[in-house]
Amino acid sequence: MAYDSRTAPKFVVRYASPEQRDKVMAAAFDQHIAINSFICQAIDEKLARGEAMDLVIQMAQEKLAAP
Repeated sequence: MAYDSRTAPKFVVRYASPEQRDKVMAAAFDQHIAINSFICQAIDEKLARGEAMDLVIQMAQEKLAAP
């Protein structure tokens, strides 16, 4: 079955300020992508940074625990 964005899960974004919304709109425009795509990319990047940081912490803990 093909992906149908009309039936995809939806979420309403509440911007912290009108200026934040304007920055998102400008960045999406500059990158020639939809605002939704920009926000989804930002979420993916944030999640990836968290996973990478978890790995760094784990490696540091292992290094500190080694005799």
